Amino acid sequence: MKKCKRLLVVGVILCLAIALVPFSSASAGDVTVSIDATAEVDSNTDFIARVNITEVTNFDAANYDITYDPLVLEVTDVTDGIIGETVIPVEIWGFIPAETQGKIRVVNNVPGFPGVSGSGYLAEIHFHVVGSAGSTSDITLSNGMLSDNTATEIPVTWVGGSVYVNTASEFPVVDLGTSYSKGIETIPYALVHVSGSPVGYTANAAHYLPVTVPFEITVNRIKIRIGTSSGNIDVGIYDRDGNRVVSTGSIACPAAGYATITIASTVLNPGIYYFAISCDNNTATFYRVDISCGSRHSFWQGNAFPLPSKMSISGEAGERYWIEAS
Repeated sequence: MKKCKRLLVVGVILCLAIALVPFSSASAGDVTVSIDATAEVDSNTDFIARVNITEVTNFDAANYDITYDPLVLEVTDVTDGIIGETVIPVEIWGFIPAETQGKIRVVNNVPGFPGVSGSGYLAEIHFHVVGSAGSTSDITLSNGMLSDNTATEIPVTWVGGSVYVNTASEFPVVDLGTSYSKGIETIPYALVHVSGSPVGYTANAAHYLPVTVPFEITVNRIKIRIGTSSGNIDVGIYDRDGNRVVSTGSIACPAAGYATITIASTVLNPGIYYFAISCDNNTATFYRVDISCGSRHSFWQGNAFPLPSKMSISGEAGERYWIEAS
């Protein structure tokens, strides 16, 4: 019995580059093994697809191939599964052919000969999305075999899945209460509802509005709404590590109303950024934004005019000033 089981596993390990016993995805069985993956994903994100298994009796070992479109998805890891409360180890996995995205082979093996019964999943496949918006990849199962603790093959029905890379809608809402729209050359960003009365500043303080950039954009203008014009301002953008990416430096505060301020053309890669504004007096006022997103606010820093090269948050602010970059 032990010899039979090891033949299944070792045979697969030695022959990772060749096909195993072929099977038909339509083959009937009381047990179903299927790909469980989110139907829609975003570009440049990670997700996990599970290799689910329905009720099985005395499961012991498995091997199977998973095929996907390498122009859309890349596998970064394969981790253990669980049936009932028992961990199902991934004994080995690898690319077919070696070091080439598009197809992997996975081998499960339960130590000893206990036989595991129940339902759950055989493995978790960790994917990174490399495809562009609108692309699709099937995730298929092939060349699969399951055996029980007597080295008897378990009949299986194999079911694949697919994922679709989301396209950006005109004004999708992102997680920090901001929204964006994709233009031809530039992308207006942080388009939020302006409401209430304009709010004043503590002189020389900076306010930082966190936003999420979901795809690469180029910005060359920053737009704010001024209630009362006074003194000088500095507006700019910081990265998630608090490093200043671009700013205007000290400039005269524009007249009341909407003001579009030119900045150096700057490429922002996907990630978290902070749009910043600082003022050298407490007479100027700026409109805040109306965000219904729990307790998320902007942040402030004292003695930060003009905007420093490195932001340092002094506290959470009760206002979110309206800022738009394009």
